[in-house]
Amino acid sequence: MRTVIDGVEKVVCWLVGIFMVALALNVLVQVLSRWLKIPTVWTDEVARFSFMWMAMLAASVQVRRRLHFAVTILTDSFRNKRLLNVLSYAIIAFVSWMLFYHGIRYTALGLRKMAATIEMTMVWVYAAIPVGSALMLLFSLELLLGELWPEIFGSRSEQRPESLFAAAKTEENA
Repeated sequence: MRTVIDGVEKVVCWLVGIFMVALALNVLVQVLSRWLKIPTVWTDEVARFSFMWMAMLAASVQVRRRLHFAVTILTDSFRNKRLLNVLSYAIIAFVSWMLFYHGIRYTALGLRKMAATIEMTMVWVYAAIPVGSALMLLFSLELLLGELWPEIFGSRSEQRPESLFAAAKTEENA
């Protein structure tokens, strides 16, 4: 099971990279077109759409890597770290489920809307919400199951980096 989810994470990381490059190139085109006084009305929308997909997919990877938001003043004073992890993952799973459920409904509204400058239905843009939240739900359930039954699913608690810098450093060493 872990190898399948590892594969999903790798694909999502690649997609995040692709959207990041698309965003950067799009903004470069936008800046150059303004400098050269060539009107390009589509670049603003493409930048927003790329950013939305990149953010939702990257958020799911951050959940899997345990780099999600934590209030350390509360977490450091909590004695039972396992219970804290279970509560955290359960809350993340619940919020992800709510985002997914309402994201599906919101995406359906996109079938009736068109982007302002490019001939595209907004369903492709709005789909970032349920896709990203479904991945967050998958990754949070993996963490939750690993915390509840570490002998079956394998706990990832010991793998939490202390900071984003430490996470980048462990990626370099791997």
